[in-house]
Amino acid sequence: MTSLMWAFEALGKMLHIIRLASLKGYLSAGWDADLDLSRIEERISPGVGTYVLILYVARTKSLSIGSLGKHRLPPGYYAYVGSAFGPGGLRARLTHHLKAWSEPHWHIDYLRRQADITEIWFSSGPVKQEHAWARTCQSTPGVTIPAPYFGASDCQCASHLFFFPEPVRVKLLRRLDSGDLRDCG
Repeated sequence: MTSLMWAFEALGKMLHIIRLASLKGYLSAGWDADLDLSRIEERISPGVGTYVLILYVARTKSLSIGSLGKHRLPPGYYAYVGSAFGPGGLRARLTHHLKAWSEPHWHIDYLRRQADITEIWFSSGPVKQEHAWARTCQSTPGVTIPAPYFGASDCQCASHLFFFPEPVRVKLLRRLDSGDLRDCG
């Protein structure tokens, strides 16, 4: 059975993290029958909430993203901000994102074909934080937007996908956990 070398922790009052770094390579390759996905699912709240997927792209990729067209993605780390307020909540949405889909539904499904998920950050609760978290990502020094309007076709955010040339963790986590959030409406 595949080893899941993940860790789960709570930061402050709001943010939980599941590290999936040992699954690098698996998560962009499709479904692996040996992976016990239930071990990840049990760590994810079944309720509603907001999440960030931390993804890694090893080499420059050219990616066609539905109506957004073609975009060049340099190697590095990406943060995708989303929310799960529909049926199944966070658990259903994040389980969807852990699989590589041949027929993409959301913008992130296109990226998942080319990128490995290394971490999942989430916060449970009825308050929609997606736009505030996206704004926080966007305003983090050194961050760029690789694909304008990615994941943001239903709001006024510039994007919900952000590029970090170096690992994301410390700088952004401190900002999200401290409540240094800005809402873009």
